[in-house]
Amino acid sequence: MQSDENDSISNESLNADQDDDKNISAHTSSGSINDSSIHINETKRATGYQAKKPNWWKRMAGRRGTSGQRKAISRMTAKGFVIPTKLGKYQHEVNVAQVFENPPNGEAITSESILVPLIVGENGARRSNVECIPKDKHVALEIGFGLGDNILTNATKFPHHHYIGAEIHQPGVGIALMRMEKAIEAETFWLEQTWVDENDLTQIQERENDPSMKKPYDNLRIYPGDGIKLLGYLPDNSLDSIYLTFPDPWPKEEHHYWRVIQEETVCEIGRVLKPGGCFYLATDAIAFDEWTQGIFQIVLEKNRLQFGNERWLGVDPCPDRSLWLPAISKYEEKGIEEGRHIVCRCWKYTGEEM
Repeated sequence: MQSDENDSISNESLNADQDDDKNISAHTSSGSINDSSIHINETKRATGYQAKKPNWWKRMAGRRGTSGQRKAISRMTAKGFVIPTKLGKYQHEVNVAQVFENPPNGEAITSESILVPLIVGENGARRSNVECIPKDKHVALEIGFGLGDNILTNATKFPHHHYIGAEIHQPGVGIALMRMEKAIEAETFWLEQTWVDENDLTQIQERENDPSMKKPYDNLRIYPGDGIKLLGYLPDNSLDSIYLTFPDPWPKEEHHYWRVIQEETVCEIGRVLKPGGCFYLATDAIAFDEWTQGIFQIVLEKNRLQFGNERWLGVDPCPDRSLWLPAISKYEEKGIEEGRHIVCRCWKYTGEEM
């Protein structure tokens, strides 16, 4: 959860959807981990991720955004930059290749155009018989992009990569889409962010005059909903990178089941990552960093018992943030001013292709 101009930018959904939960089960039932003998400790037992939040949280977070933000969401949806959130077809998955097949051309993306049915294969696994993964493309998902500083910067810096940005907080979605819309109309990029490496800005400004370059943000799609639920609709081994940037830490112990990182979400992240793909975390909450490391340790130990190998490898030091977190958001700047320390972590998925 980022808190730039808004105090509560969240990457989690406010309403649990029964079909979404069924679709996650369809993907994960064969590879789920049920051994409960390993604990963080007796009071910090990891449980399933709960998307539905209490009413006080909903009132604090807000959902609608301003009239201008809502109109920008509507316009950019009609232009084809927004992935629909109503993906309620049980045992279907998103054809990621289709999502990026054509540049946005004034036609909205519909669930019917990107969902394909899962069929039961000879080994009992459910998968689509359609090629759903873009060929020869790096595909990345950012869960909880806040106001869009990092996802827009990545899409600008790496125009030949595909990016999906997920954010539940509608004001954040609206601001990000307004930035995109304004830049597209000017046939340029949004360049008002604070850069980790100022040389990147210089190179992008020089590149703008290259007539062979694609139009701004043809490589970016926005999902205005819960990124964890979106994972349940993504094909196995379909992503190269997943970024979780400054999530809501839910610091109170009694709220631990609302934290994004749980055993089941780490398993889902591993399912959708390609072998060699990476999960990145940026946080300024020490408790959330410790919680995440503890959850990964549980998953690694269970994987070792079940599969004979851990299937994850901690990457230390974390790869240079200019490669995945090239922008410094207002939230991060505020945290630095207040003395909070930014922690960046990376885990590489080493499991076999599913």
